Amino acid sequence: MLQGIGSLFTNETDFKRLLQLKEIYEQTKGVINSCQDTANLVKSIMLEYA
Repeated sequence: MLQGIGSLFTNETDFKRLLQLKEIYEQTKGVINSCQDTANLVKSIMLEYA
């Protein structure tokens, strides 16, 4: 994820597009973190009732 954001700042020349893509990366990171939290919760519930 950080590598993708880093490449934006080195390769993208249109500032408006840069900001749009940066926002998309940040939102994607938030979604991924939420999925990981949900997976951890499901795992702990499964272990508790196993």
